[in-house]
Amino acid sequence: MRPVGQRALDAGLAGALTVAAVVEVTLGGYSPLTAVFAATVTVTLNWRRAYPLVVMAVTAGAWTVPIMLGLVPSEAALTPLIALLVAVYSVARHATTRIALAGGAVAVLAALASDLRMAHPTLGDFGFTAILISWPWFAGFALRGRELTNAALAQRALLLEAERDTRARMAVAEERGRIARELHDIIAHSVSVMVVQAGAAQEVLRQRPERAETALRAIGDTGRDALLDLRRLLGLLRDGELPAVLAPQPGIGDIDALAGQVRAAGLPVTVSVLGEATAVPAGVDLTAFRVVQEALTNSLRYAGPAEAAVTVEYARDTLLVTVTDTGTGAAPRDGAGAGHGLAGMRERVTLYGGQLEAGPRARGGYRVAARMPLGGSP
Repeated sequence: MRPVGQRALDAGLAGALTVAAVVEVTLGGYSPLTAVFAATVTVTLNWRRAYPLVVMAVTAGAWTVPIMLGLVPSEAALTPLIALLVAVYSVARHATTRIALAGGAVAVLAALASDLRMAHPTLGDFGFTAILISWPWFAGFALRGRELTNAALAQRALLLEAERDTRARMAVAEERGRIARELHDIIAHSVSVMVVQAGAAQEVLRQRPERAETALRAIGDTGRDALLDLRRLLGLLRDGELPAVLAPQPGIGDIDALAGQVRAAGLPVTVSVLGEATAVPAGVDLTAFRVVQEALTNSLRYAGPAEAAVTVEYARDTLLVTVTDTGTGAAPRDGAGAGHGLAGMRERVTLYGGQLEAGPRARGGYRVAARMPLGGSP
């Protein structure tokens, strides 16, 4: 349905031209039948937007018929001619391309037919009539094309905005997943330490209660940290949004603290740093820590009575992180341990253009080594 403003405009235009046409015919002394044709030409403009081709055809016919019948000379039908031009403009402006072309052709043919009633029509007369009828058609068609272009641009803008919002939601979801995986790794590592500490406390509770007290204190500290991380993880999954406050992601600088946790759990660990420390990309920094965390957790769980050593070596453009242990216990380590296992660590390292090696040592024990470019990409 047309808006109220458009309906009022069309009704006002049709009414004004109808009055002008009737006055023109009356003052010209033409027959009442001519007045009927003139009124038909103008009144139909009230529906020029809803039925542009019908209005144009009726207007062209009502303008041409009295001229062809000799009821009124073509040069005297000024108001109906104006109505015809409005109808031609409307069919090009508001109809589809195919209908607009058909309507324009009908209007031009009707106008040229009316020229045949002239006393001595010339080629120039026909040319002038064709131009006179055609220019409002081209004006309407151009405006319609511009409107369609603007509508297409507006639609494209909406699509781009929707795509941007979708990408933003995907980025948030990806970030939430990453944080959830990181917290999962931390919690799993903490629980593994607590399990080992509990087992150690149970063994020495009767014989050396002071050592059991140390183990139980470590369990309490680790448990509180794990509980805090678990609350963060549950809040992340429950609220569906990124937590407001999260601890900074761990990196190479946190390996000493990690080794301290593992020592408290009963596995002696030494940490060595070789080369001159340089700036490390954030992703590589976090990945190096996760590799050490995974390897030490596996050593703690599977190596049995053993010692572990962590080496961080800075080369000119490469970071090498190595974790070895002297264990002799069963070692189903590939894919076991905290988080996603060594298989997950291999995927992380590969993501940053590095390589991860993991396997038994020739002289016993287990070795995990990750080599990553400091550029953070292949």
